[in-house]
Formats: sequence, C-alpha cells, structure tokens
Amino acid sequence: MRLRSQASTPLRHAALALAALCVTLGHAAPVNAAQTSDQQTCINEMNKRGSLVVKEQGKTDYTCVRDAGRGNVANLGIPPQAQTAQACLTNDVRGKVAKRLGDVSARETQRCLATQEQLPSIAYTNAFTVGSAATAAARGVAADVFGPNLDAAIVSDDVDADGAKCQQEVIKRANGVLDTLWKEALNHKKDVLRGDDRLTGVAGTPINTDADLSVELIAYVAADPRGKVAKAATQLSDKAAQRCATAGTPLAQLFPGTCGAAADVTALATCVAQHVTGRFYGSIAAFDGLDIDCDLIDDGLTNLTCESADLKAHVLNRLGYGGDAWSRARIDALGVHGYIEEQLSPATIDDSALDALLGTKFASLSMDFNQLRTSYPAGGNPGRATVLRELQGAAILRAIASRRQLLQVLVQFWFNHFNVDSQSSGRTQWDISPYERIAIRPNVLGKFRDLLLADARSPAMGDYLDNRFNKVNAINENYGREVMELHTVSVNGGYSENDVVEVARCLTGWREDYTTADGFRFQASWHDQGTKTLFGGALQIPANGGEQDGITVLSYLAAQPTTANFLCTKLITRFVSETPQPALVSSCAATYLATDGDLRATLETLLLSPEFLQHPELRATKTKRPLVTMTSAARALAADPASVNLNELRNNLTNMGEALFSAGPPTGYPDVSAFWTSPGTLVTRFNELEQRARGLDGFTFTYPVSGGSSSQIIDALAASLFTGGIGNDTRDTAVAFLDSLAVADQQRVQQGAAFLLSSPEFLLH
Repeated sequence: MRLRSQASTPLRHAALALAALCVTLGHAAPVNAAQTSDQQTCINEMNKRGSLVVKEQGKTDYTCVRDAGRGNVANLGIPPQAQTAQACLTNDVRGKVAKRLGDVSARETQRCLATQEQLPSIAYTNAFTVGSAATAAARGVAADVFGPNLDAAIVSDDVDADGAKCQQEVIKRANGVLDTLWKEALNHKKDVLRGDDRLTGVAGTPINTDADLSVELIAYVAADPRGKVAKAATQLSDKAAQRCATAGTPLAQLFPGTCGAAADVTALATCVAQHVTGRFYGSIAAFDGLDIDCDLIDDGLTNLTCESADLKAHVLNRLGYGGDAWSRARIDALGVHGYIEEQLSPATIDDSALDALLGTKFASLSMDFNQLRTSYPAGGNPGRATVLRELQGAAILRAIASRRQLLQVLVQFWFNHFNVDSQSSGRTQWDISPYERIAIRPNVLGKFRDLLLADARSPAMGDYLDNRFNKVNAINENYGREVMELHTVSVNGGYSENDVVEVARCLTGWREDYTTADGFRFQASWHDQGTKTLFGGALQIPANGGEQDGITVLSYLAAQPTTANFLCTKLITRFVSETPQPALVSSCAATYLATDGDLRATLETLLLSPEFLQHPELRATKTKRPLVTMTSAARALAADPASVNLNELRNNLTNMGEALFSAGPPTGYPDVSAFWTSPGTLVTRFNELEQRARGLDGFTFTYPVSGGSSSQIIDALAASLFTGGIGNDTRDTAVAFLDSLAVADQQRVQQGAAFLLSSPEFLLH
C-alpha cells in the first residue's frame, strides 16, 4: 500500500479512503453551527417526551410492587399475559406507558421530521431509541433495588405489612430521584443550547457538539446547583428510614439487588440514589447519542468499577507508547488505577531485560564527560556525533521495549521543557547524553526544584543558554531570562527586565567541570557577591551568598503559583487535552503547591482526575508525534526490539520533523497536533508504516492471521493491533479495500495491517 505517484488503481482507492478517514488529523473537526430554534425544539421535545416515559414506567414499577405485595394478581397482567410481579414490569396493564411512547413518536413527527430544517445536528437519535432507553432506565432502577427476580423479593402484606410498605416507599422515592435528574437536565439543556448558564466551555456560547453537551450535563449533575437532586435523595433516605424502621423482614431480604449489602437504611438509600444516577446517565446517553463513559453509567460514580477497552487503550496511549502484550496484560491484571499507580513508581517495575539490551547496543550511555571525549573524539571514527546517535537509538528502544512506559514519556516531556539542541555546539554533542541521564531522567518524578537545579548545573544547559559565560561585570542574561520565561513562571509571570538581570547576577560563576559527577563547579571569583533585590522586593538576597544565591532564586521560582499553573498547563496539554480545562489546571496547581512541587503527586492528580478518566471526548484527540507513531507501531506489531533497525527509525523521525534531542529553539518541539500534521507528513507516515507492516527494517513479528475472508483478516488484525478496537467506518473501509486486492493471502494480511496502522484510530492518541 506504499503510496507513489504511479500507484495502481486499488492503491489509489486506498489513498482516497485513508485521506477520508484521516481528515481529522490534518484539520480540526468541523464545528457545528448553533442549533436553530426549530432544532432546539426537536431536541427538547424528544427529551421531554422521553422523560415522561421514564416517569410513567417508574409509576408502573411502583404499582407492580404494590399490587404484588397485596396479592392483586389480576393487576399484574391481563391473560394471556403472565400474571407475575416480574412480568408486570413489561405488561403495561394500564396502557399508560404505551401512550407515552406514542407521544414520543408523534412529537418526533411533528417537531423533528416535518421538514429537513428541524433535524438537529447534535443530541438526536430517534423515537424508538428514546422509548427503549426510557423504559430500560426505570426498569433498571427496579432491578437495582430488587434484583432480577421481583417475585422472589416481594414481601406480602399479610406476612410483613411494614416491610411491604418499606419496599414500596424505596422504589417510589428512587423513581423520584430519577425524575428529578431528568427535570434538572431538561431545564439546563434548554439553557445551554441557547448559550446560557454554561458550567463548562465558553460562557455565552451555545452548545453545538455532542462532546460539549456530554461534558456539560455531567458537570451539571455533579454540581447540582439548585440542590434538587440532593433534596430528592434526602427524601429517599428520610422516607425509607421512616417506613423501614418497623419492618420485620431483614433489609438484605427486602432489597436483594445491587445494594443488598448495605449496612443500614441510610447506606441503602445512598447506594440506590447513586445507581439511579447511573441509570440516568445511561438513558440520556442513549436519548441523545452521547458518549458517556461506562464508569458513570454502571453506578453513577467515578470509581473505575467499569473499565472499558476504550479507557484502557486511552491510558496505554497517553501514559506510554501504546499497548503491547505486557502492558495489556498488566492493565487487565491491575486495573486502570493500579496500572497508573505502578507506572508512577517505575522503580517497582522490572526493566532488566531492556537495561541489558541497552548495555549491549550503546556503550556511550553510561560514560562520564571525559570518557565520552576520549572514546568519541572530534573527527574520530567513531566521533562525537555517535554519542547523539546512540542516545537517539536508546530513546527509540526505550519507547518500544520499556515496561516503565510513563517514565520514558516523562523523560521526553521534561527534556523538551528544558530543551537543549544537541547540534548547538561541538561540546553539546558530548554533553547531551549525560544531560539526559543525570539532569533529566532521575528527577522527572521528584521535586521540580531538584529538576530545575540539576538542569541549571548541567554543562549542556550552561553551554546552550550561555550561562557558562556569565560572570561579574560581564553579565550574560540569556539563561536568566529563559529560566523564567520557559522553565518556571512563564512569559506571563510578571517579571521585569530588572529581574532578568538580578537572576543572572545570582547565577554568575555557575560553570562546567568535566571531572565532577554532574559536570558542575561554582567559581567564586566569577560570582557577583553584591546584594540582589528581585520581583519588586519580594525576594531579598544579601551580599556574599556565593553559590547559594542561585539555589535561592531557583527555589523561589519553583515555588511560585505562576510556575505551578504554567507547568500544569503543559502537563495537561500532554496527557489530558490540548485545551486545558481551567478547573483541572487549578486542581493540579493546588497539588503542586501543597506538596512543594512534587511532580509525582502533581501528575497523579491529573491521571486520576475525572477529566482524564471519564471523558471519552478527550480521548484520541492528539496527533501522534513521529516518535510515538513509529514506536507504537512496533509495540502493536509485537516487533522484536533486538532486531529493529534503530538507525533507520532514527532517520525516519528526522525526516518526519522530529530529530530527537535536536529541536532548534529553546522552546523545544510544540505539543500541538496541528504542528505534526500536513498532507505531506501523512503520506510519509503511511509509507513508513506500510514498510514496517511488511516486516522490513528489522521488524520481526508474526501476524495473528494468515488468510481468510477480508472481514476475518481485518477483525483478527484489529483485535491484535488495537486495545480499544476500531470504528465501523474504518472497519468497513478496510474490508472494502482488501476486497479490491487480487494478491496472495500474505500480502492481503500485510496490506490490511498497513491500512489499519494508517487509520485515525492508530494515528491519534
């Protein structure tokens, strides 16, 4: 499937198909226009009529419980209907649920289908889906309360009248919570479709995407700003306590459903209310075709009791370089929370196999500053350029083979934050490897202050931003400026030109010494020993402080709230969303400041946040950078790390615009999807991925399928290559592409894999 100007007709079709599938990589998804008043009416009517079905089904469920307890068998079904409590839930003896379902269809015809202009572009499915979801929600509440066999749960009035009343009160009030959730959601949806009262997004802007609506409704339910849902839940608890206090039947026997283990009535009511919330999320997701995470739908709580394959894929893709056999098995064994916590503690993960492979392939990785100069002389063979090539190869190998996936991502992230261009000088080509090994790698999950200090002491940074030339009476401001603008408080940090000079004065005499372990020495004769006044007098540094002047000012900068906000914004951009949510920035910054800049704790806040775990619309939204693209392909294909041609991959990354450790500007490479996407780069990626799918460049692996129908091949490949599966559009297009190829089975498998590796599901993470 390699794309060339003279490609055969089937391959041209493949190129067109891929272009259609990957349009989101090159351009932002089109933003829907705000819904017209007619479209808003359609949405609101479908929701309103659907919610009335929910309410009516809830009433039916209550009457079924009541009549079964009273022994009114005739009210449970009309022969030949089954006259049992369980059957009563669907028998609709009074016909009122059917009437409400008819209203949904009638309103759809009037308000949504009469003209093309009425059809909304968001939040619309159809009357059948709405009706099915509505009845399922209320019946689901009954199942949560009483279990799957209502007849077995019902207590007879004759045996325990108070117990029967207790059962009736709980199901009645549980349905009241569900009705209240729907009322609140409907009122808020009317507002946000007009752009009023938004809790998320841009205030005053109408909701115009399903993703935004999903986020808004989840936020609104969680906030419960009018307290109506809390009031309904309190009524459930209070009324249950009153009615159940004198019941003669044990609580677990009265309510053998999902909350049967509750210790008392209060705990039961809390549990029921949460599961009702889950039923609400499930119903509104179905009504409006919204993508709401299963962890909210199963019990209404953000507690990872449901971990979808999509969520696991999201975690593996964002914390690392995609799934491989080990990481998939590990996240299945530990669960999402356990996997995240383990990745945050990389020392607990055995990576000895990778360490041995690195030691075999790259001798320079462990050498000190002078050993590197001796072993790789300028102009020699091997020369100092070999040091960079080995560091680049090691980064690729670590991304492919390391079990400490998050650590490898963080090393790249923080290197980019403290960027040094390895090509900036001859000596930097030697010093770049110790820079990564000594300054960056050991500190990415420690205190930011320590990372900042190690970076400032490193010869590579001192050379790159000229601080090694900084001395008294010959101040060089370059590093003093960049350490504030790029490394700590940011360009919006409120510092002045005087502060730039004063920071530079604090760091005079910070020089290189290749005989020390970290390559640093403080030269007192170069230091400006005068007093320094910084940041409008907020920081006063007395005279004769020596090296401590620099430590003091760097520690001060690391502790600033503006630094916390800046770093958190960058971390959120990398791990959560390229449009950082203000609330998450605040939460992250609060953790940073409360823990004295603990990067592990800060990152834990992000990775366990609802924004990271519970928002499907934020998944697969980032275009993979070249390093992630090529290494995730190796992991997905289960390529043997020892056989991969690392030099070829290193050259590929350079050709695709990501020469590792060689970004020119101090800002490093942009962490913005648009920077990494253009028609030319997409074609390059297609071609390189196709080559690896054919097993070239040392990619040694075995496909899980050797032949069969197009559907069988694509399904087998999708299950092997993707933790979270692929979409129907991608599958259908891939099957059609294979159907068009008249080649041997081996080539069909290779081309199918190449196609899937060039899909949005793979090129986005």
